[in-house]
Amino acid sequence: MGWLKDFIGGVVGVFNPVSFIINLAVSWAIGEVAKDKQEQAIAEAEARHAGTLLNTRSNVANLPVIYGQRKVGGTIVFTATSGSDNTYLYIVLALCEGEVEEIGDIYLNDTISTDSRFSGLVTINKHLGSDTQTADSMLTGANIGWTSAHIGKGVAYLACRFKWDQNAFSGMPTIHAMIKGHKVYDTRSSGTDYSTNPALFLRDYLTNTRYGKGLASSVIDDTLISAAANQCDTLVTPYSGATQQKLFECNTVLHTGRTLMSNVKVLLSGMRGIMPYQQGIYSLVIEDELQSGVTPFAFDESNIVGGINIQSEKKSTKFNKCIATFVNPSANWQRDQVQWPPAGSTEENNYQSADGEELIQRIELETITNPYTAEDIAEIVVKRSREGKLVQFKATSEALQVTVPDIITVTHSTPAWSAKPFRVLNVQMPPDGTVTIEAVEHQDSIYPWSSKTEKDNIPDTNLPDPFNISPPTGLAISEELYQTSGSKGLLTRALISWTASSDMFVSGYEVHYKLTSASVWQSVTITSTTAAQIDDINPADYDFRIRSLNAPVQSLWSATVSKSILGLTARPANIQEFFVLAKDGQAHIRWQKSTDLDVINGGFIRIRHSNKTTGASWLDGADLGGAIPGNASTAVLPLITGTYMAKAVDSGGRFSEQAVLAMTSVPSILEFNAVATATEHTTFNGTKTGMIALNNNLQLDGDPIQLVTEAGDSLTTEAGDQLITEVGDLDNLQSSGTYEFANIIDLGAVYTSRVTSSIGAASDPIELVTEDGFTLTTEAGDQFVLGFAGEASEFVNTEIQISTTDDDPNGSPTWTDWQPFFIGDYHARGYQFRAVVTSASGYQIYIDELSVQVDMPDRTERAVGVAIPAAGLNISFAQAFYAEPAVGITLQDATTGDYFTITSAANNGFTLRCFNASNIGIAKTANWIATGYGRAA
Repeated sequence: MGWLKDFIGGVVGVFNPVSFIINLAVSWAIGEVAKDKQEQAIAEAEARHAGTLLNTRSNVANLPVIYGQRKVGGTIVFTATSGSDNTYLYIVLALCEGEVEEIGDIYLNDTISTDSRFSGLVTINKHLGSDTQTADSMLTGANIGWTSAHIGKGVAYLACRFKWDQNAFSGMPTIHAMIKGHKVYDTRSSGTDYSTNPALFLRDYLTNTRYGKGLASSVIDDTLISAAANQCDTLVTPYSGATQQKLFECNTVLHTGRTLMSNVKVLLSGMRGIMPYQQGIYSLVIEDELQSGVTPFAFDESNIVGGINIQSEKKSTKFNKCIATFVNPSANWQRDQVQWPPAGSTEENNYQSADGEELIQRIELETITNPYTAEDIAEIVVKRSREGKLVQFKATSEALQVTVPDIITVTHSTPAWSAKPFRVLNVQMPPDGTVTIEAVEHQDSIYPWSSKTEKDNIPDTNLPDPFNISPPTGLAISEELYQTSGSKGLLTRALISWTASSDMFVSGYEVHYKLTSASVWQSVTITSTTAAQIDDINPADYDFRIRSLNAPVQSLWSATVSKSILGLTARPANIQEFFVLAKDGQAHIRWQKSTDLDVINGGFIRIRHSNKTTGASWLDGADLGGAIPGNASTAVLPLITGTYMAKAVDSGGRFSEQAVLAMTSVPSILEFNAVATATEHTTFNGTKTGMIALNNNLQLDGDPIQLVTEAGDSLTTEAGDQLITEVGDLDNLQSSGTYEFANIIDLGAVYTSRVTSSIGAASDPIELVTEDGFTLTTEAGDQFVLGFAGEASEFVNTEIQISTTDDDPNGSPTWTDWQPFFIGDYHARGYQFRAVVTSASGYQIYIDELSVQVDMPDRTERAVGVAIPAAGLNISFAQAFYAEPAVGITLQDATTGDYFTITSAANNGFTLRCFNASNIGIAKTANWIATGYGRAA
């Protein structure tokens, strides 16, 4: 019986009479084991599992056999370094006996080797362990002592090369590999393939000459092996609604340093296996209910010789709870536990109430990686222990037909049994020629699969890994200007901030930056805070990154954040809280003081006005007043109905992006009268320098875009299509231009007047757009000039300028120099205007109207108690009105019938004469009042 003999007794039987053993079996069932022995077995299983995931060092250690799929460490059998400063580390990690089906994912310190942190740093070659594999070329080529003779015959191993990088490694990494294990012979298909079937694994272990018993195939009952394999492959439903699984699957690391019997027991325990040995043949039976169509051998008082010996269940082998330990892939291949009955269940309460105490059995299922299979085995352990009567009797020689582990029935009057089922444990032949039968009580009802309760997902551990720290998040870049105390004046500072890493091991942060166009990063600082800054940074496009630090390692770099640092080239912020208050005929304007240093120091505030009360834009406004100091927050300007607009302008002449608007419809307390208007539109007949009139618009000059096809070709756009030229703008587009109004205003004399203006303008980058329904076609050589339309742009500016004269504009006047026009009051006879346009490259302006209006306020002259002689009186105004005023007369001493006449009325005076009822001129005293507008100098 060989090594099987060592297992007789405590595992399969309870009696030891002096007799000849006919047959026996190694069973999966756990018999009576002392508590200290049970705890020792559990501790040994824990140690074996821990060793499975370690990287140990040895050249003589036993290699395990992997059946099914497992995550394992391995044995380091070779290490070496190469390169300057030992840059490269080489490790040969023996995993298991080969040949295996597959070496899958590799993990370094529990991080998959394909993670970006290892990019360019790790090379791992996998060898499956065939007997014909060749030496690893990476190792042989590194000149580190590994030669072509080192083929690793029959050994599945990894050849690893690591390039040192302090950000990826803090030392030699722990290596784990996912392995689909040893290929085995399948008695059903006669093929040798990857499998998870425990019956096939038992056969492989019994027959393998390298790591197993090395039995000949002829002593294996392959018919029963195949039947057991099919039974293991039976599909069951683990819980309601779940995908079906196999009844038994084996995924184990079989440690070849253990005894053969220990490993056989490990394999049997995961499939309820019984391995009979009879007449020199080993076989396998899955302990289960009586198979359909099988008639058990019947024992009764006709073939039982003498009495029977009955032994009831003992407390030491009777359980009301079983805790099964297995390896759980969902818990990163760590040991896990299930129990039956489930905690708090009816079965648990009933069993403990019946027994009066908790009777716990703990089992190790080293081949099981499925919690539902583990729970099913635990359930059968409990139920089997509670139906565990043992019987022994002598029978006639007919009993030799019975073998271990057959199911028999016993009918006997003494215990009043009628065909009570038992499973045979042992068959012996005493010297007296009878047959001794040992059997244990059997219950069919405990074996059928029952649906389980779905298991909760196992949450990942939240314990921090000191060697895998998290980078910070929320990296943000801003900028500010700051005033230096030296001669440099205003400088730019980049402000860097981030959200602290949630990792408890982080001790600080390292900040880098570089020009976007550069390849080399520059260090900013190492800090324990969550902010940093770079002073005196030049305007440019930059990239920024940051990583966490602890004492031994660094995190991955955060995602790179790109930022354009504008500094003094940045536009100032838009003006805030801008409003207009009408008071005493003036516009009192307030706003929030600018926070931009380059506006406060050397900049100014520009205010414009448009006579529009809705839809006004910066381009069609006219400047109102001069440049207001950049540190101001108030201004008093003329009150005019319409929209006031403001922008901040920095010391470099850059305007804020958006104009802030405030509309007022409150009229001035002075009534104004329009006396003259100069409007330029459509043909724009004035003098143009660098400008042209095109499509009823005044715009900057340049060569028109030409759409020209090669000879014979045509270019067509269908309705609604948009065509954008490659040239981008007009050829030779002027960057500035002037337009002098064709109309000069002559008031006829020198007057004080309110002068306002308005501009109708738009701007857009150059593009060619077809209108709906319009088809644009160019034949070979044709040229087209297209009109443009668009919204106001920040890249163009139109300024109205003014020149005045006190002389007759139609004579030989002397004009003032051109100066920026601001809406306000002017004192002159003649006015001329011009528009000055400037544009950034690629932007055109389209002015459809320029208009200037001269207004004069109402005024009144009066006199009281004026003596009017009988011949009448010529009355002259102190200052001439612009037009003939309205005159009112009151006679102080008039009698009935008296009246007066006004003659020679003009803008500079009138003649007053009084008459009586007889139409005779008389002397009187009169009051007069003249109401009009305009005041001549």
